[in-house]
Amino acid sequence: MSTLSCPYCGYHLELEEVFQENQFGTNYAIANCECSRYPITEGILVLHRGHNIEGAIEFLAKKQFTEALLTLLVMPLTKSSKLIWLLEKMNIPFCNKLDLICKKKIYRPLFKDPELSFFEIIDQLKWRRFSGDYFKYRFSHLDFIGDRALIHLLMNSERVQKPVLDICCGVGHHAFLISKYVPTKNIVCADRSFVSLYLAKRFFAKNANFICLDANVYLPFENNYFSSIFCLDAFYYITPKRLLANEFKRIMNLDGILLLSTLPNSLETGRKWIWGGEALMPKGYLGLFNGLEVRLLPQEKLVQDYLIRDELNLEKTCSEAEVNSSPFIFLVATRNKRDFKVYKNFSRELFERVCQNLILNPIYERRERGNEIYLTKDLSKNHAVFPNLKYMSEKCEIKKELLKLAEKGSIAKSELDKVYDLWKRFVLIDVPENYVKVSESLQL
Repeated sequence: MSTLSCPYCGYHLELEEVFQENQFGTNYAIANCECSRYPITEGILVLHRGHNIEGAIEFLAKKQFTEALLTLLVMPLTKSSKLIWLLEKMNIPFCNKLDLICKKKIYRPLFKDPELSFFEIIDQLKWRRFSGDYFKYRFSHLDFIGDRALIHLLMNSERVQKPVLDICCGVGHHAFLISKYVPTKNIVCADRSFVSLYLAKRFFAKNANFICLDANVYLPFENNYFSSIFCLDAFYYITPKRLLANEFKRIMNLDGILLLSTLPNSLETGRKWIWGGEALMPKGYLGLFNGLEVRLLPQEKLVQDYLIRDELNLEKTCSEAEVNSSPFIFLVATRNKRDFKVYKNFSRELFERVCQNLILNPIYERRERGNEIYLTKDLSKNHAVFPNLKYMSEKCEIKKELLKLAEKGSIAKSELDKVYDLWKRFVLIDVPENYVKVSESLQL
C-alpha cells in the first residue's frame, strides 16, 4: 500500500482499518489519503470514483461484506438497469435497500455458487450479445493471437521477476496468458469495472493484485515501478491519450517494455471507432511516445508471421505504406533496442508452458461418429465481434484415441506433435480451470 498514491491528491495511501485478511493479503479494509477514503473489497482496491465507494465504506464499517460487494457491482446494461441506477443515485434508504435486493438477484451467481463455470456466469448475467460473446470466445479473437506473439517478449527475461501491469485488463484473459511467464503475485490487474476485476480474480489470475481505477486520470503507481506494461485492445477508449502515454513513460523502468494492441488506424477505420473511443493516425500514436524506441506492427502481418512462420520480427521497421494501410496496429515501445530483434520458433516453447489445461475450442460444434470427432465452426458465433476467423478451419476432425491419450497434464510424448498442431490451429485452446464445463466442451 505504501507504494500507491491517490490519483487525485497525490498523497500516499495508507490502511486505515483492516477487517479481514486471507493467505493472499488484505481482503476487506478501508484505505485513506489526504482527500478521501477508499474501500478494499474481495481484495480489490477501488480508486475509481465512478463507483459508490462511500456506500461500500459504510457497509465495511459494519462488517457487512456482502452488501459492500453488491454496492460496488455496477449493473450490466439492460433496460431494467437504468431504473436501478436511478434508485442508487437517489440515496434514499428505501431505494438503496431495493437497489441491493435487485443486485443480489442479478449477481447471485458471482458469490453464491463456486461451481459455476465462467461461461455459465456470463450467460446468467445476461450481458448483451457483444460483451457476452466477446468474453466467452476471446481466446479465439484475431487480436488475441497477436497479443500472444508479443507477450513472448517476457520469455526467459529478468522482467518476470519484477512487477508487470495489465491495465484496462477486462475480465483477465491477458492476465491469464501473462501468468504463464510471470509469477501471479507480480501481476497488477487494473480496470475501471469492478465486475470485470471480480471475474478476473475468480477465474483468470487469482493471486494477482487488483485495482479498480480510472485510466483517464493520473495513475497511482510510483515512478519506474513496472518492468512491463500491457494495454491490450483498450488504449483507444482513453480520452486523454497523451496523459496516459506520459504516465506509462513515468511508471515504466529503464529496462521496461510497453505493449499496446489493436490500435484502430483512423486512415482506415475513421476517427470515431465503431465500438467506442477515438482512433488516431499511425503518426499520432508515434507522437505520443517521443523519447522511446517504438515499433508499429500491422495486425495482419504480425498474426501471419506468428501463425505461418512462427516468427516475430522487431528488428525491421515496417514501411510507412504498410502501417498506414493496416486497419489495426500493434505498438511496442522501450527505452533501448535490445528487444528489437527477430524471434523464431518460440511457439513450441509457449505450448509446453500452457498445455496443462487444454479444451476443444468452444467456437466449434462437435459430432461423434465411431472413433472420430467431427468439428464444425459455429457460424452463429462468427458475427461482428469476430469478423476475422478465416485463419481457423471451417471443419476438422480428431480421433477419440488422441483425446484419450492427451489427458490433462500428461500428454504422451508420442502424441505431443499432433496435440501441438491442434493447439497451433486453435482447435485446442489453453484456458483457466472451470472456464467451460466438461459437458460444454470435451476436456482433454
